[in-house]
Amino acid sequence: MLEQLSFFGQKSMDLENKKQEEKKEETIKKSKDIKKTKDAKAGSSKSTKSTAKKKKTGEQFTLPLIVHGGIYTCTIDGDGEISKANVKKCVCEQYPELEGAVDIKKEEDQCILVTKFNAIKVKEHGDEKIKAIKYGNLIEKTVIDSTLNDAWKQFLLEHQEFYGCHCHLTKSNIVVPFFDKTADCKQMYQTPVRIGFCNIDQMEEYSFDQKFVSECELLEEYSKKHPEFKKGSFLDFGRYNFLMPIAKKSDVTDKTKLKLPITVKTGAYDVAFGTEDFEEEFVTKEQVRQALERIYPEYSKERTEMLFDDRYFLVAVLKSSKKGYTIIPHEDLDIEVIDNEESYIEKHLYGTYCLSKENGVIDFELDKPIPRELLLDIVDLFSEEPTKEKAAQIFWDGKEYELYVPEQVVTESSVEFKRNKQLETEKDLVMDIHSHACYPAFFSSVDNEDEKGTRLYMVIGNLDKDRHSIAARVGIKGCFRELDPFYFFGDADEFYVEFV
Repeated sequence: MLEQLSFFGQKSMDLENKKQEEKKEETIKKSKDIKKTKDAKAGSSKSTKSTAKKKKTGEQFTLPLIVHGGIYTCTIDGDGEISKANVKKCVCEQYPELEGAVDIKKEEDQCILVTKFNAIKVKEHGDEKIKAIKYGNLIEKTVIDSTLNDAWKQFLLEHQEFYGCHCHLTKSNIVVPFFDKTADCKQMYQTPVRIGFCNIDQMEEYSFDQKFVSECELLEEYSKKHPEFKKGSFLDFGRYNFLMPIAKKSDVTDKTKLKLPITVKTGAYDVAFGTEDFEEEFVTKEQVRQALERIYPEYSKERTEMLFDDRYFLVAVLKSSKKGYTIIPHEDLDIEVIDNEESYIEKHLYGTYCLSKENGVIDFELDKPIPRELLLDIVDLFSEEPTKEKAAQIFWDGKEYELYVPEQVVTESSVEFKRNKQLETEKDLVMDIHSHACYPAFFSSVDNEDEKGTRLYMVIGNLDKDRHSIAARVGIKGCFRELDPFYFFGDADEFYVEFV
């Protein structure tokens, strides 16, 4: 019995030892797998570091190097190449106040220094003791036992051109003044122009052949020597007769003031506005648009977008209307305009429009009727898809009329077509025509809002019926007079059309 128990006990011990051996082998295997994983990660890490190192190696600058940074511009001498990090280190050795507030960029093989100052509120830090006020190499004012508030007041008394600027406070208690704003107005600059940084002795003067230059032209010339301001703008220190370059671009908003005179380009003609057109010297884009609308009513606020061009002019763009129209006035090279107290008259080569200012009555005289074939072609075009609205135009090229079908997107209730700006500037747009698909022909309130140009207008409806309906009218300066389509196209008895 004891032997039997001993046997089973020995067997149990053998099984236990076997389990421990298997467990040990499993532990060793896991250890090897973990080591493989670590080695793989280490290899990946080395690979990543190698890639990063290669990438970093690619951001090199060739020595000697000019670091372009406005008042912080400096030169690094030597041979070979220098990394971005070492460029930053060299800059901060020369300008310690830039420590932690500078970045280096490479733009078109140029080394550009970008400051990252944090504006503080002088009142909140006013009781702090400061060591100096430093503005590049142009101004360095050492401060002895003085608070920021007192030192800054004294600094502004000595350098009034810094009124309105911001302050950056370094860890070593050095105050750095900087300008972080853009101009609230735009203008042409009278040449010659002085450009610099609050130091009269170091101003650069730029002369041009023309008397006035735009900011765009000035930046183009100035950035040849100072590429860091290529995409920037200027602050006008008119009181001190100089411009200060800033790296930030000054965008024109609805609130930006534009100094007169300024020209508005429409794609068909230019309209110049001066101080005689307004009661002030600086105006907004909206004020200019209102003045333009008084001359050309189609440029209403709802449909017009005024775009500022850096070459210092405005572009008046007529946006798509509710029906998808975009109105582009025709070129007025062959148009005689008579504008007096009694009436407004436009004499085109194909006819004359006359608007009475007293009662808004329109007189229109067509010198040459439009060929009936063009009306037939328009009806055939619209009838191809009678359930869709479509559009067409009739032009006068100086000798004869011609039909033009623009690119368009049509639906059962609207038509949106692309104006041919080139064609509308080369030839006189006589008539705009659109269809009402299966509905009767009439001029809607939307049509009244859209059709402000001086020309003829026509609507063709009931295209799903054997007898169509047509409405026609004359438009000038937002006033209309409906006329019998027979007047435009001559004898139309052969047309199977019901005129309304």
